[in-house]
Amino acid sequence: MHYLFVVPLVGGIILVLLLKTIPNLGRLSLNLWNSAVAVLTAGMLFRGIVHLSGRSTTLDQPYWYVGLAFTILAIASLSLQKRNSKKLV
Repeated sequence: MHYLFVVPLVGGIILVLLLKTIPNLGRLSLNLWNSAVAVLTAGMLFRGIVHLSGRSTTLDQPYWYVGLAFTILAIASLSLQKRNSKKLV
């Protein structure tokens, strides 16, 4: 719970770097990336709450899997967007 701020911070830094290199980032890629950061942040919050209560659980694993899936989809949509933009030029 101490490092809950790290996920949005790193996600935001990576997003800013992506926007610097690809100024016309597609809406789908942006929404998927923001969803990945939000799901991972919620997973960290859930894990912190469970640890503060003194228990352990595996119920936080779906957050990691869904966050990873959103991240992979965001990167895939980014590469598809690059490929489609080259065809239009």
